[in-house]
Amino acid sequence: MIKVIEEENNIATVEIGTPWGTILTIGEYILKGPVLEIHGFHMQGLWPGALEYSGVMFLICIALLELKNVDTIKIFGARRTTGRRAGAIPRPKEFARAGCDYLGMA
Repeated sequence: MIKVIEEENNIATVEIGTPWGTILTIGEYILKGPVLEIHGFHMQGLWPGALEYSGVMFLICIALLELKNVDTIKIFGARRTTGRRAGAIPRPKEFARAGCDYLGMA
C-alpha cells in the first residue's frame, strides 16, 4: 500500500495505493525521535476532495501502524502552485497515533 519510489538526501517520493487510485507524494522526511516530520509536502493523483479528511486520517493511521518507531507525523505543506489558493502555504498538520483510536487502529 505504501511504497518509496525514490529517495535521495532525505527527499522521498512515496506512492500510496488507495481503493480510489494511486497518490504520489514528495517531501523532505526527517525523523526526530518518535516524530516524523515531512517538510515541503506535496500530494497529487486523485481529484480534489476525493479522500476528504477522514480518508486522509485513515491513510495516516495506516502509515503509523507500518512505522513502528513513529508516534507522530507532522506535515509541513509546500507552497500551492495552482488552484484557488495558489501561492498560499498550508498550515502545519500534526497526526498522533493516539488520534487513530476512533478508527480502532491505535
